[in-house]
Amino acid sequence: ISGLVPLAWNNLCPKASKGHQVELKLERDNNFHGVIPPEIGRLPRLETLSLYKNPFGGRIPPNLTHCSNLILFRTSRNKLIGNILVELGKLVKLENLEIAYNNLTGHLPTSLGNVSTLQYISLEGNYLEGGLQVTLGFLKRDLNCGCGHVFGRVAFIVVADIMDAIAVIA
Repeated sequence: ISGLVPLAWNNLCPKASKGHQVELKLERDNNFHGVIPPEIGRLPRLETLSLYKNPFGGRIPPNLTHCSNLILFRTSRNKLIGNILVELGKLVKLENLEIAYNNLTGHLPTSLGNVSTLQYISLEGNYLEGGLQVTLGFLKRDLNCGCGHVFGRVAFIVVADIMDAIAVIA
């Protein structure tokens, strides 16, 4: 599959009150181009959005936060630009945030500290800066930030429960 994502394809543009799409996976070398359609934000029941390894460009659509049931957000290995949205902190059901290997810039929003359901964050391969200033002690699995020169140092990670393992891959 290649080209732009057709907006009306597979019920992507339902009326806001009738968004029944639960999972949208357009993964691995489909050669889509253009931006992530903002209409995806009109799918309030969406739980999985996986656009892994396609050449999507542009910014993460701000209205993505209307997908209040989103559990998995995977856009790794695309060509996304701009800052990581502060509004992602409103996705209170989010468990996996995989946005590695894009061209994202700026700081990791402190609002992600509000998402207590997060279990896995993958940020490596971007152009993020500053220290990791978010309390992510609720992470049950991994924080893969590929830190090195990107974040400088990892700070303020608080482990909520000694029984839970956290791996910081730097």
